Amino acid sequence: AAAKAAARGGQAAHPHETAQGGPRTSHDGPLDEDPTSDELTASVDTLRREYTEARGLASGLHAAREALARAEREYDRRLAQQQEAARRAASRATLRDALEREQQ
Repeated sequence: AAAKAAARGGQAAHPHETAQGGPRTSHDGPLDEDPTSDELTASVDTLRREYTEARGLASGLHAAREALARAEREYDRRLAQQQEAARRAASRATLRDALEREQQ
């Protein structure tokens, strides 16, 4: 919406839109006239599209977070396995060294 307003040189498309492209509110000053039913319908349609888009993006973000959590759990599991294997290898090396010393 702000890009559209910028393309218009910062001018609102109609009296019920701010220069940033959003709807005017009582905080923006008095409205010159009430919006027509077509303008209200267009605003509702725009809000529905934006809401639908935001919901789609949010659901994609949720799926990405779940995938990241699974990947982190798998990384932690594999790291623990690697550390356990390294501990066992070090233990075998220590036992082998002790056995070699006994045999000498």
